Amino acid sequence: MTIKQIQKIKKMPGITSVQPYYTFLSYGLTKENVRQPVPKGSNFSLGGKSYHVDETFSIQPIYKSDLTKKYLYANGHPAKVGTNFIVSQDFLEKNHISTKSAIGKQVAFEVYIPYAQYLSESELPTNNKKKVAIDGNIYVQQPLAATITGVYASNYPYDRSEQGNAFFMDDASMTTLLHSAIRANTTSDQIFQGFKQKPFGYSALRLEAKSYNDMVSMTKTIKSSSGFYSVSSVAQNVASLNATVQKAKNGTRQIALLFIMASMIALIILFSMNNRQRLREVGILKAVGFTTKDVRRILFWNAMKYGCYCFGGAALLIVVAATIMALRLGVHFIAIILTAFITNLALSFGVTIFASLWPIRLISRKDPIDIIKA
Repeated sequence: MTIKQIQKIKKMPGITSVQPYYTFLSYGLTKENVRQPVPKGSNFSLGGKSYHVDETFSIQPIYKSDLTKKYLYANGHPAKVGTNFIVSQDFLEKNHISTKSAIGKQVAFEVYIPYAQYLSESELPTNNKKKVAIDGNIYVQQPLAATITGVYASNYPYDRSEQGNAFFMDDASMTTLLHSAIRANTTSDQIFQGFKQKPFGYSALRLEAKSYNDMVSMTKTIKSSSGFYSVSSVAQNVASLNATVQKAKNGTRQIALLFIMASMIALIILFSMNNRQRLREVGILKAVGFTTKDVRRILFWNAMKYGCYCFGGAALLIVVAATIMALRLGVHFIAIILTAFITNLALSFGVTIFASLWPIRLISRKDPIDIIKA
C-alpha cells in the first residue's frame, strides 16, 4: 500500500488507530531456496521436544491495545511490552500439546522475515492475451527462540493470517526484527531474472474504530472507495454469526411448530375417537333427560382431568430439559420454564377440551334414539 492510500484511510471518520499488519512465516522464498522444492511442513521445538506440522505457520503481531484484553487468554496473562510470545490453543491441541504445560517453556524454530517484494506480470491460464500483475515477498531466514508467556483461547476473535493462528509476538519486537532484516539485505540481488524487486511494503492494515457502529460504517466506506481493498472485521463476523443464529432459530421454530401441530392433531384424533366410543352413553343420558349442556359439562370436566395428566407429564419433561440446557448451554433457567409452562398450559388443556367437546357439537341436533343406534 502507498503512503497516500494509508493517509486517506487514516482520515476516515470513526477511525482511532491505523497500524501495519504483516506476518513472519515458518517457511518462505529466499535467495538460497528459490531453486529448491518447497518442504512438506515445518518444524519447531517446545521445551526441548521436537514437533513437525504439515503446513506453514505464521507469527502475527500483538498490538499494544490487545495487551489489555485478558479475555483473549485461555492460560497466562499479558506480560510487559516486548516480552510477550503467545501461542494459539487450537495450534497446541492440533499438535497434541497441553495448553497448561506450554506456559514458561522455550519455543524455537527457523523464522522467515520479509525484506523485499518481487513484481511481474503473468498470462491468465484461460486467456493468454490478458495479463495480470503478480507479486510476492522475499524472505531472509534466521533462528528465533522465545519463552511462551500465554495461550490464546480457541474463541480468539481475529482471523487475520492466511496460515491461521499459531504464534503471536509483540508488535514492537516484530517491527525491530523486520527493520533489521530490511537494512541488512539488498534488493539488488535478483531472485527471478526479469522480475522487478523493491523493498518490503505493507499490504494490510489493522484498524481500530471508536464504536461498533463506526466499525460497520468504516467497513462499508473502505469497500466502496475501491475494489482494490478486501476488508475483514469483527463487525462482519458478528453480522455473519447473527445471520447464522437467526437462521438456526427460524429452522428450530419451524420444526417446533411442526411437532406442535402434529401433537395437536394426534391428541384431537385420540380424544375424538375416545369420545365417539362413548356416544352411546351420551345418547342414553339425553334419553333420560340430560340436556346437551349437561353432557357438555360432564365431558368438559373429563377433559380437564386428561388435561391435568398431559400438563403434569409434559411439565416434568420441561423441568428436566430446562435443567440440562441451563447446565450445559448456560441458558437462563427461569426464562425457559416460564415460556414452556405457558405453552404447555395452553396446549394441554386447549387441545383436550376442544377434542372432547367437538363431537358434542356434531350430535347436539340428533335424536337420542339415533345416537344410541349409531
